[in-house]
Amino acid sequence: MAAGGWLLDGAHQRRVVDGIRALGIVLVVAFHAAFLTTKLLPREPLERFIHGLPQVLNIVWQALGSEIVFLASGFLLSYILIREHLRYGSIDFGQFYVRRVSRIVPLFLLALAVYSIGRSLHPDRVLANLLFVSRAAGYFEIGSHAGRNYIPVGWSLEVMMQVFLALPFVVWALLRSGRPLLVGIVLTIASVAPRYAALSGDVSSYTQPYYELVFGGSAPEIQKDLYYLTWYRLTPFLLGLVGAILVTVHRDRVAAFLRSPARAGAVAALGVVLFFASGSLPLHDPEGAVYAWFGPQAWHWFWTVQRAVLGLSVLALLLAVLHQERGFAGVLGRGLALRLWQPISSGIYSIYLFHFACLLPAALVVFSPSVLRTALDTESFAPGAFDRKDFVARLGQNLDGVTLWHYLAMVVIAVWLSTKLASLLTRKLEAPSQAWLRRRFPGRKRTLVRSSVDRATVPEGVCAQARSSPNSN
Repeated sequence: MAAGGWLLDGAHQRRVVDGIRALGIVLVVAFHAAFLTTKLLPREPLERFIHGLPQVLNIVWQALGSEIVFLASGFLLSYILIREHLRYGSIDFGQFYVRRVSRIVPLFLLALAVYSIGRSLHPDRVLANLLFVSRAAGYFEIGSHAGRNYIPVGWSLEVMMQVFLALPFVVWALLRSGRPLLVGIVLTIASVAPRYAALSGDVSSYTQPYYELVFGGSAPEIQKDLYYLTWYRLTPFLLGLVGAILVTVHRDRVAAFLRSPARAGAVAALGVVLFFASGSLPLHDPEGAVYAWFGPQAWHWFWTVQRAVLGLSVLALLLAVLHQERGFAGVLGRGLALRLWQPISSGIYSIYLFHFACLLPAALVVFSPSVLRTALDTESFAPGAFDRKDFVARLGQNLDGVTLWHYLAMVVIAVWLSTKLASLLTRKLEAPSQAWLRRRFPGRKRTLVRSSVDRATVPEGVCAQARSSPNSN
């Protein structure tokens, strides 16, 4: 951290946040690559593929990458809002929304147009997608077709936009409360309660084996709600908010505690242990020992707190590596601060929206011999006889030998293609749109002040130095 300055003034610290965000989006791509493989392989080859993956990759089956992205977004945006309040004594709500809209909406509109090609367009469904309320509209049965997203990962952008709408008000209220950390922790704990309550209504919602989804089954409706609906996904954002309060309002105490490499290393180690404990159970494997260990009540609590524990692990890791560049925390921090993560983090929204389109060519490259053999099957392409499901089934038979290396190659190629596409979209769409919208709606000019929170917690001279600190978002 820059001496006497804000935590994210340091280049190393900003690269660490980039690394956390990149880790989240890579796990999102890895999860979808794993499930694309399940759509291609018959049962027996799929079981061999699952058993051939190392235990450390169990996490890729559990759709936890979005949790990391949500936490990193909550942390970074809350940090920016709190710092703004400490510098100016207020938050420019309008400018915050302009930044969010200029960053997300142009890409979202392009993705909506691309993924709508060749599909039936229903006015109520299109409107719900445009307003980022499609899943909520479906839950409350508003409109006959409004419950689905045209974009495969559109639900996650809906969650983020709905949270971003409320976030400035929440930050403002917490800072005005005089006890922002306490209130933030209480809200975070309370955010888990809706998940527990929802699961309590149906035993099958938490006892159905997860591997049934891997082998083509359907999740219970309650589990779908827990995954897609904003009020069940607030915990990582709130954990990010708590982290931002710790590194701003309580930054001196946190920095003093983590100044010791041993203490920071212990916090980082705890984060790593919780990360793998919450995300590495072999839920996707019918032979996984966890199905012998857990009874119904254990599954109830597992599905209630799993994502919260994973989010807590990422927050502990983030705090440790942001404050310490020596010891175990320093080693992890240097890994997260590698420059290769920066373009992935910068293009996070583009990668989120378009990696599905990049997974298909990645799979074609990796499995090209099998695809070619299947395509040359004259019966499959006889006039009027082509059947997509039959073609996929034939392709799956030819993919009998899928290995770990096939899978990893598909993920790497998809991430590379997505990052290149994101770079192009940044230059041609995202950056020009941001520049135009931010010129059209400039923020109001304000004078640096020392608010009541600032006077109590921020050292003398920080406000003056903060005048030149970056405001990246």
